Amino acid sequence: MNGRDVPTRSPLAWALLAVVILAPNQRISHLEIEKRLWPGQRVNRNRVRDVSRVLREMLPGLALSNQRLYCEIQLERHQVDYFRFVDGVVEAKRWTGRDRMDKLRQALQEWEGDPLLDSDLEKFDLCWEQELLDRHRRDATVDYLTAILDCGEQVEFRVPARSAVKRWPHDSRLVSLMAEVLADTDSENRAWSFVAGHIAEHGDPDGDLTEVQARFRSTNAGPQTTSTVHRQLPAPGSALVGRAAERRTLTRLLTDPQRAAAQVVVVTGMPGVGKTRLACACAAELEERFPGGTLYADLNGYGPLPPEEPAQILGRMLLDLGVTPPTKTLDGMITAFRSATTGRSVLVVLDNARNSAQVRPLLPGAGSAAVVTSRIRLDSLIAREGAHPFILEPLGDTDAVALLARALGESRMRQARHLVEEIADLVGGLPLALAVVAARVATRPAEAIRAIRNELRATKNRLDALACKHDTDLNVRLALSYSHSGLTSAAADLLGLLALHPGPTISLSALTVLAGRNCEDEVDELVTAHLLNEPVFERFTMHDLVRVYAGELVAEFPTDTASEATGRVYEFLLQNTWACDQALVPGRELPISTTPGMRVVLPQTPEDAMAWLDVEYPTITAVLRMAAEQGADRYTWLLAMALSTYQWRRSRFADADRYLVPATEAAERVADLPDQAMVYRMLAGSRWSLKQYPKAKGAQLRAVSLSSQAGDRRGVAYGHIGMAALHLDEDEHYAADIEYGKARLLFRELSDPLGEADALRGLGQVALALHDFDRAFRYCSEAHGLYEQTNDVNGQAGSLATLGRVHDLRGELSRAAATYDIAVSLYRNMTRDSHEARTLVLLADVLRRDGRAAESRTALARARALYKNLEDRSGLARVKKMVEGAGDYASPA
Repeated sequence: MNGRDVPTRSPLAWALLAVVILAPNQRISHLEIEKRLWPGQRVNRNRVRDVSRVLREMLPGLALSNQRLYCEIQLERHQVDYFRFVDGVVEAKRWTGRDRMDKLRQALQEWEGDPLLDSDLEKFDLCWEQELLDRHRRDATVDYLTAILDCGEQVEFRVPARSAVKRWPHDSRLVSLMAEVLADTDSENRAWSFVAGHIAEHGDPDGDLTEVQARFRSTNAGPQTTSTVHRQLPAPGSALVGRAAERRTLTRLLTDPQRAAAQVVVVTGMPGVGKTRLACACAAELEERFPGGTLYADLNGYGPLPPEEPAQILGRMLLDLGVTPPTKTLDGMITAFRSATTGRSVLVVLDNARNSAQVRPLLPGAGSAAVVTSRIRLDSLIAREGAHPFILEPLGDTDAVALLARALGESRMRQARHLVEEIADLVGGLPLALAVVAARVATRPAEAIRAIRNELRATKNRLDALACKHDTDLNVRLALSYSHSGLTSAAADLLGLLALHPGPTISLSALTVLAGRNCEDEVDELVTAHLLNEPVFERFTMHDLVRVYAGELVAEFPTDTASEATGRVYEFLLQNTWACDQALVPGRELPISTTPGMRVVLPQTPEDAMAWLDVEYPTITAVLRMAAEQGADRYTWLLAMALSTYQWRRSRFADADRYLVPATEAAERVADLPDQAMVYRMLAGSRWSLKQYPKAKGAQLRAVSLSSQAGDRRGVAYGHIGMAALHLDEDEHYAADIEYGKARLLFRELSDPLGEADALRGLGQVALALHDFDRAFRYCSEAHGLYEQTNDVNGQAGSLATLGRVHDLRGELSRAAATYDIAVSLYRNMTRDSHEARTLVLLADVLRRDGRAAESRTALARARALYKNLEDRSGLARVKKMVEGAGDYASPA
C-alpha cells in the first residue's frame, strides 16, 4: 500500500486487511471475518475489533472502522496494488491495438509473486480471496496474450504464454491460444500433438482441452492409426508431476531429424527414480510422430522374475508387426525385425533392461527409434550403437511437494504443507518413496501425515515407513534389494561399508581407506548401478535412502569389520586435517602420530591446505558429530582441535564453538591435563571472537586452572594472554597490562620467543588503546622481530597491523600505508580472508586521507570481495559507508 509492503508481524492483521480490501465495496460482516480468520472455531466477537486495532497500529492513518458488526475500510484506489491492477485492466479495454497491449502489460506488472500463499496464512480460510485474485489475474493474462497476437507479435507471445499455460494448465483459453500459434507457425499436426501432450501431463478434468484438441485433429496431416498399428504402452496412471525439462530433452533426442541411424536413448537412474514413468509418458506424447506404432516390452532385468530372453521378445514383436522371419534363429529374427522397422517410424520402448547384451538384438532399424530404461549405465550401447545416455535424477523440492499435494488435496495440504516439505526432504525426492507416502495418506485423516513424518525421522527404520503392505510395487527396500542382488560380493560389501561414512561426500582416497584396499573396480560398479554418484571427479555422494539401506547391510557385518572400517575413516580424516593444519601453522603441537601406510595429503602452501579443507569441511564436521555420538573421544577432541585453525581463518567461530564443546568433554576423559587446557583455550578464543565474553572468560579460567594443576607453566602463560585479551576487549586496560606482563615474564623464563612475542604484541595493543604511541611502537617492533626469528607469519602480520595503526595515529600516513600493505600481503598468503579484509579497510582509510583516492578504491574493492565471499554483512556495510564517504570507519585491528 502507498508503494510499500504491508508489515507482516501479525498474520491475523494481515489476513484481516486482505479480507476487507477484497470484500465487495470493502465492507464485510464480523461473522464472515470470523469464518475466515478462525475457521471451525467459536470466538469472542471482540476478537475482530482486537485485530482491527492491531492493524491500525501497524498502518497508522488507515481508515478502518467497525460499526454494527461490520468492518469497513476506506482508501484511495491508487494506494493498493490490486486496485491499480483492476483499474488498469478496465482502462486497457477502452483501447485497441498496441496501446491495449501495453496497458495490459503495465497492469500485470503490479503482480509480484503469489499473494496470500505465505506459510503464516495457511491456518486461515482465504480460499475465496485466493480464487478471486487468481481469476482476475488469469483473465487479464488471457486478454494480454490475445492483444499480443492481435498485434502480430507471435515471437513476443511465446514466453509469457508458456509461463501462463504452466501456471493455469487447465484453462482452455490459454491452451487454445498456444495451439493456434503452433498451427499458424508450424502445422496442425504440431498443434494437435501439443494439446495431446498437455492433456497427458496435466489431465483434462472438465473435458475442455479435449474439445480444443478436436479442432486440430480433423486437419492433422500425420498418418492415422489403423488396426495394424500397435500402441502397446502400459495404461497411463495419474499425470506425471514435473519432469518438463526431462521430457523436452528426451523428445529432442528421440526425434532428431539429423540422425540417419535409429535413434536410441538410454534412460538410467537409481531404483525408484521414475525411469519407466518418464519413458512411457514421453512415448505417449510422441505417438503421432511415430505412425508405425509403439512397441513395448518389460525385459524384467531387475525384479522377482528372471530376465526375458531377447529371442522371446523378438518373436512377439515380429508377430505384432505381421512379419515371418526366413529363419527362426536369433540372427534371423534380428535381421527380420530391423528390416521390418527400417523406414517405418516405429518407437520401441524397452523397459528395465539388465544389460546391453539383452537390449542390442531388440533395437529397430533406421528411421525408427528406441528408448531403453535400466538401473545401470549401458556403456556398451553408448559406445557401439551411439546411444544417447540420459541420467534421471530424483525430483526437486517443488515437484516432490507437488506430487504429495496431489494425493492430499487442497484442504489437507493447507494444514500440512510444512510436514509435506519435510517428508519430501527426508525421502530425497525419490518418486517411488513419494508414491508410497501418497498411497499411505490418500484416504487417511490429516493426522496420519504427521505420524508418517515421525516414522521417517527415525533413520534406522525409515525404509519400514516406505512400504505398503501387500503391494510389492510400493516398497523402497525391495526395489533397492533388486539392485543390491545384482552386485558382485565385493561391491555389495563396499556398499555396506559406505554406510559407516557419514558423508555428505567421500573422496576416492577415503573410499580406499574405508575398504582397506584398492577398490576402484567396486566403486565403478556402484556408480554404474547408480547406487553411488560422482558429481565431481573422484568425489562421490550417496542418496539418503541408499545410505539407510546400506546401514541395514552393515548391521549384518561382523562387529570387528565395521569398527575397524570406522576407525580407518576417523584416522584418515584426522591425519589429513592435521597435515593441512601443519601447513597453516608450522610447529603447532598436538599428540597426533603418523599412521604407517595412510594416504595423507601434502599441501605445499597454506592455500593448498585451505582448498583441501574447503572441500572436505562438510565431511569432517559430519565425522566430528559421528565421533561424539559414538563416544570416540580421541577423535572428538583431536579432530576438532586440528580443524580449529581453518575455522578461525574462515571466520567459522560458531562452528568452532559447536565442536570444541564436546571436545572439552572428550579431552577431560582421555587427554592429559595440558592438552585439556589447550582445548579450553581454543574454546575461549572462539567465544572471544563471537564476543561472548562471559563464556570466553569461563573457558579461559578453566584452562588456567588445568595448566596450574599440571604444572604446565607455558599453558599458564597462554592462559594469562587469553585473559588479557578479554580484559582489553572490555576496556579494562590496567588488568590487561598486568596479565600480558605476567605472560611475558613466564615466556622469557621458559626461553619461548614466540610466546614472548605474543605477550609483547598484547602490551603494544594496550599501550595503543591508552594512546601511549611510543611504548606501543617499542613493544610491537620488538614483537615483530621475535616473530621474524621464529618464522611465525601470522604473528608478523598481526604485529605489522598494530604498527600500522600506531603510525596512523601519529599522523605518519605514508608509513602506515606501507606497513598495512605488507600485513595485507602476509594475510593473503595465509588465506586469512577476514584479517586481510579488515586490514584492507584500514589501509583504504589511510590512503584516502593521504590523498591517494584511486589506491583507496582498489583496496576497498578487494575488501568488499572478501567480505562478500565470507558473507560478512557488517564488513560489507562498513565498506559501503566508506565508499559513500560517510566518515572515518577505521578501527584498531
